[in-house]
Amino acid sequence: MGVLPCHSPIKGDPPHDEGGDAELVARARRGDAGALSLLYRRHVDRVYDFAARRLGQREDAEDATQTVFLRVAQSLHQCRSDDAFTGWLFAIARNVVTDMLRSRRTRTMSLDEEPEIEDPDPPPDDVVVRSAQGSELRMARAHCLNETERELYDLLVQ
Repeated sequence: MGVLPCHSPIKGDPPHDEGGDAELVARARRGDAGALSLLYRRHVDRVYDFAARRLGQREDAEDATQTVFLRVAQSLHQCRSDDAFTGWLFAIARNVVTDMLRSRRTRTMSLDEEPEIEDPDPPPDDVVVRSAQGSELRMARAHCLNETERELYDLLVQ
């Protein structure tokens, strides 16, 4: 499985002149959407690369990256230390990727889909035809073959 190239929606160098992560986290906690946007732009490529290496499919890596940053936005207040943002971010990324890998193993079937289950027994019409053919063969054996030929036929059928 090869590494997928970075495919973040925002190109260019991550902004580092707007303050450190700790300052941006503190501002984002106070409701500064611009600070959260800068955190996103600063880390999106690395989170995508992390997800892409583990998931191997571009679409899954994009979904995982989106989920990671949605969780960050929803739970930024739970980040214990502003200085530990990157570790906290990648702990979320690891959990999201693990959940996606786990869900791949336990794919479920929609109840709308009807599973194709093969009946191991032959269809009833085949049973009737085979029964009729068996009866005809037994009658032909009894009427058309002599004793020696019947013994040979019986050995062949067995």
